[in-house]
Order: sequence, then structure tokens, then C-alpha cells
Amino acid sequence: MKTTVLIFFLLLCSCKTDFFDEGSAVLTNNSKTEIVLLRDYISYNYYTRNDTDICSILNDYYRLTKLDCNESFTIIRWDDYNKMAAADTFSILIFDVETLNNKSWKEISDNYLVLCRYDLSGQDIKTLNSVIPYPPSPAMKDMKMYPSYEEIINKEQK
Repeated sequence: MKTTVLIFFLLLCSCKTDFFDEGSAVLTNNSKTEIVLLRDYISYNYYTRNDTDICSILNDYYRLTKLDCNESFTIIRWDDYNKMAAADTFSILIFDVETLNNKSWKEISDNYLVLCRYDLSGQDIKTLNSVIPYPPSPAMKDMKMYPSYEEIINKEQK
């Protein structure tokens, strides 16, 4: 009996669940180049407001995380599924490595030199099964982002 229970438990543990059920979401870099993600390393909470001034959200708690091609990184965690799903906006800022290496934060902020900014709702993240790709997938075509879905895809294809 103990062996049967143990095997059943191991089978349950090995079953794949989506990230949304586990309380986190990941950003996946599917581009041909390295990207950089601006993140809050303390709380994993992401910009719940629509500030366009990049410098205003930088502080001691924010860090830049580099993602190589085909690399993923957990960007959002939550304790309350219903609160997360009802969230209005999670803004995710993605930068080009070359921009960060060659420009000041003031210039990046003043000229809004982001590679991409996703403004996703909790429902958007749920729709994506908690896997947020860069560049955006066709499922993201009508989701809020800057530049537009079409501009990002066209730029990536060049």
C-alpha cells in the first residue's frame, strides 16, 4: 500500500502544470539577440502604473536582468490568484543591450528608448498561460504594447 501511495504521489509531482497555477509568470526571449529586462528584485511586483518616465521608476530595488536567446526568467509572482487575475496593468520593460551599453539613463528615458513595453492585464497573462514571449506571439496581437505588435514583428524580421 505504501508503495502504491508513493508511486501515485511521484506521478502527481511529475505532472506538468502551467506557471499560472503555480503563482508565477516567465518572460521568454525568443529573439535572435540578448535582451535586458528591468525588474524589481525584492518583491517581483511589476509597475502597476502607466508611468512613461523610465527614470522615475528606477531606485535601489530595481535591477537589470540579461536574457540570452532562448532563455526564460520568472518575472511575476503572486500569492493571490484572484487578485493577480483581476490586476489592471503589469508593465514589462525590455531593452536592447546595445542601447544600455551606449546611452545614458537620461537619454533612454527622455527618448523612451525601450525595445518593447508590454502593458498586460492579469487576464492577458492568464491567456498566455503565464509564458510571456519576446518578441510577442500572435496571441498577443491585440494586447497593449509599445511599439505596436506589427512594428516589433517587422523589426525582428529584419
